[in-house]
Amino acid sequence: MRQLPLLLLAALGIPAAAQAWTYWVSADGQAAWADCEGQVPLDGTGACALDTASASAVAGDAVYLSGGTCVVGGASGMVRRRSP
Repeated sequence: MRQLPLLLLAALGIPAAAQAWTYWVSADGQAAWADCEGQVPLDGTGACALDTASASAVAGDAVYLSGGTCVVGGASGMVRRRSP
């Protein structure tokens, strides 16, 4: 019975609410956008870079930043630096 409203929305051509995802970013992240998604925190190279998140996140996504310093500037608008 719970699926009936979704079927009705689809039949009327009304999109259902988009799925929100959780992503993890670190100052030295190197993972692809799809690989840094999940409920378990990722850090280091297993997380995404900030510029990847900036280019890929959409409304409703939760993007968590781990330790490190991100400075505004540079060609992409952001420069990643590790904290001492």
